[in-house]
Amino acid sequence: MHDHYKVWPHIQQLLLSEFNHISRPGDIPTNYTLVHIKLLPKQNKDATLIANYRPVSLINANLRLLSAILNSRLLTDLPSLIHVDQKGIIPNRLSETHVHKFKAVYDAMLSTSQSFTVNDQARVLIADF
Repeated sequence: MHDHYKVWPHIQQLLLSEFNHISRPGDIPTNYTLVHIKLLPKQNKDATLIANYRPVSLINANLRLLSAILNSRLLTDLPSLIHVDQKGIIPNRLSETHVHKFKAVYDAMLSTSQSFTVNDQARVLIADF
């Protein structure tokens, strides 16, 4: 277990109070809206090239914790809210699945005895990646 869990009993009520306070519109502290971005040079790379730097964003630790809590709660409900044909950010939904579905539809259209045109049989195809 990580050491930061040892302090949880001591800070739980403080964080709960803070998170409840900022949930009200207009009550977000200024330090929650600030992000500092630092460019760190990659090791053993030419420091004169911008591509050889890695951006690191430094945000408020409480905001980072709140984001993690909200994300974990949303991920449990998102699969039932987002249609199965949409990949989005849902775990275990792969864009490869949509590519295979597209190929199957395309192959089925090509194998029909009739010729097809955009106006007749294949009006709109939207692929969500």
